[in-house]
Amino acid sequence: MDAHTVLAAAEKNQGPMAILIIGLMIVAAAAGFWIEHQRKKRIHAFAAARSLTYTARDNRWARVDTGRPYGEGRSHKIKHVMTGAHRGRPITIYEHQWTTGSGKESQTHVMHKTLIGLPKSFPRLELRQEGMFGRLARRMGMKDIELESDDFNQKYRVAGERRFAYDVLHPRMMQWMLSADAPGFTINGPYIALAGSGKLDLSRVDAEIQYLDSIIEQLPRYVVG
Repeated sequence: MDAHTVLAAAEKNQGPMAILIIGLMIVAAAAGFWIEHQRKKRIHAFAAARSLTYTARDNRWARVDTGRPYGEGRSHKIKHVMTGAHRGRPITIYEHQWTTGSGKESQTHVMHKTLIGLPKSFPRLELRQEGMFGRLARRMGMKDIELESDDFNQKYRVAGERRFAYDVLHPRMMQWMLSADAPGFTINGPYIALAGSGKLDLSRVDAEIQYLDSIIEQLPRYVVG
């Protein structure tokens, strides 16, 4: 049914107010489509300038566990995917959209991720800054992996394979992360990943890649192999 038919039906059955509301909805939908189309063009050009391949949608990445929101919610959509190589390592950048709840409680969430390939597959290690609920859980006795630095333990929640966590989060790494107010990261299998809230922001991509490079450079030689 086209817009003319919709408006005609509304005029017949609902009156002028319905026509106005439906008309505004059509205009809003058209504006949203145009804005997203222009954004797609900008991301495509950004990828091309860095010799990355752009794909508008590739939901296969939703099945790769690199931390939240893997296994959470439903209707996972992976959009604006950029893939290629960075310093000889595979790199993937994308936007992840998913839904939680149902009915009136339904919510759509968006985050963006940067993944860089590692030289081999590693155990899972997830590191993120403690939020209010994390601190409350700690007070209630729920523990994550505790490291030698009390300041680090207060600021970050560490989950995963304990021995691997001790290897990666050595004193120099912990001090660097604290001084840089680092957001954390996830290592799982052959990837290290950084997740950020909201849509993919092209102005932040280079800084996010540089951050992951800094983490990789500080991995001990005996760990990387």
